[in-house]
Amino acid sequence: MADGSPGGGPTVVQILCKSLGDLGIDAAVATQTNSHLSREARLAGIRTFEADFSHRMKAWQAGRRMHEILEEARPDVLLAHGARSTLPAALLRRNRRPPLVHVVHGLHYTRKPFLTRVLGRATERFCVSRADRTVFVANADEAMARRHHILGRAGHDVIHNGVAVPPGLVRSLADRRFDIAFIGRLHVQKDPLILPEILLAMRPRRPSMLIVAGGDLEQALRAKIEVTGVGEQIVFAGPQRRHEALRLLSQARVCVLPSLWEGLPVSLAEAMLLQVAVVASDIPGNSEIVRAGMTGLLAPVGDARGFASAITRLLTSDSLWQTLTTAAIDHARVNFSALGQAKAYRGLFASVMSEHPSVRSGALEAL
Repeated sequence: MADGSPGGGPTVVQILCKSLGDLGIDAAVATQTNSHLSREARLAGIRTFEADFSHRMKAWQAGRRMHEILEEARPDVLLAHGARSTLPAALLRRNRRPPLVHVVHGLHYTRKPFLTRVLGRATERFCVSRADRTVFVANADEAMARRHHILGRAGHDVIHNGVAVPPGLVRSLADRRFDIAFIGRLHVQKDPLILPEILLAMRPRRPSMLIVAGGDLEQALRAKIEVTGVGEQIVFAGPQRRHEALRLLSQARVCVLPSLWEGLPVSLAEAMLLQVAVVASDIPGNSEIVRAGMTGLLAPVGDARGFASAITRLLTSDSLWQTLTTAAIDHARVNFSALGQAKAYRGLFASVMSEHPSVRSGALEAL
């Protein structure tokens, strides 16, 4: 995974490595040098390799480093998360690499300026064409790829991100210290600057809000909080390691995710498993996890009053909160299971390994 900074992608990779290990499959990680994922993977006991994936223009250099990693690690399958990760491997000859699976965590090039958008689409098409299989983590991305004529002849699958939370974190409703929690990156994608507007729209109610996040919009968010006068309602916890972030999230009644775009955000499924009610923006990805009115509530993108109304409903009705969170736990366990994700990938590995000339004798039987 090229982007080793804190976020949903690295979380998915770590969970997948552990779950594959539970199935007897040895998984190693290659990621950005000195990154969050590199450190976390090592702490988790995952064999870790580093490379400079910092820019697509460095794909040739990264490709040389990838060849060195493949020579050392000798993997039977290469699972590349995102185009920046796939591109260096895609540049290698097929007979000089193992089967390549390209995993799409959102086709975000559609949000870019025109020239960058054209380049991003071309890069995705190249990665798909060179991969032995493509995996989409969301149905919405598969549908978009079909509309944009990106899908290749090698075939593709949709495998939802799997999540798991440590045991013992679920709290009773009476033990929740915070009314609302935001957990994620303070980045334009997550639209964090709407958070003080939501609190303002909930007046005269003054619910408490926990923000477990860091990022390039932190100063802008703090300035907006001061201007709107909602500072006494907010607790900043800053960026936290995953276990601590989940422990803090478990202390909230409602998790809010007002993103402008997403792939398949794991934070919503994590909140569901912690029995924290979810209110998210009504966009592809979010709406694939949240069944509106059944496992959570959705609000229009950028609509502070819409978010305020949905959150107020949950804070003023214990019965609605209980109904939605109970259904959400079952929904997340069935549809976003870490073990289910690992089993789906195991089946995929067997399929691509059976068709590739580089696979070691006996490796396929080991699956």
